[in-house]
Amino acid sequence: MLVHCASAIGADEELARAVNDEGTRALVDAAVRAGATRIVSLSTASVHGRGPFRAAAPAPAARPGLGDQPHPGGGEQHVLDAGGTALRPHLVYGTGDRQLMPGIVRLLAALPGPLDGGSSLHSMIDADSLAGALLGAALSPAVRPGPCYVNHPEPVPVADLLAAAEALLTGSPGAR
Repeated sequence: MLVHCASAIGADEELARAVNDEGTRALVDAAVRAGATRIVSLSTASVHGRGPFRAAAPAPAARPGLGDQPHPGGGEQHVLDAGGTALRPHLVYGTGDRQLMPGIVRLLAALPGPLDGGSSLHSMIDADSLAGALLGAALSPAVRPGPCYVNHPEPVPVADLLAAAEALLTGSPGAR
C-alpha cells in the first residue's frame, strides 16, 4: 500500500515539476514494482485549473493563465494510470494552514476597504477530516480507483470565509 501526500507549491516551476510530476511517477512506479495493491494520493481540485467549474475534466499539466506552471496535482495521472485513487479537496483549512487563511489575510490587508457581497460558494474540508478520508481510502476495501472529491457536504459562502480571515487580521472575533 502506498499513501502519497507529498507536493510542492509555489513559484518554483522546476521544483513543482520535479516533485509533483517526476517524483510522483517514480514513487508510483516503485510501488507497482514492489507489488503495492493499493495506491492512494492526495491531489487537489486545482487539476481543473482556475475558474468556476461544473463537471469539468482535469486540465493538462499546466494551469490556464499561468504559462506552463504545473499545478500541485500534476502527478495525479500517474496514480490513476496505476489504478490508484486520487483524493481531490478544494480548500483545506485547520492547524498548520500556510496557504488558505494566510493568503486571504494578506489580500484583505492589501485592500483599501472592506469587501462587500461574497455570495460565491466554496467547497472546504478541515485538515483532520481530510486525514481521516485519506486513511479511510487507504484501508477500506470499498474504495474504488479513480478521482474522488473530498469536502464537507455544505459549501461555504465566500463572505463567511472573508469574515473569518478579517477576524484573524483585526484580532476581533466575528469582525465585519
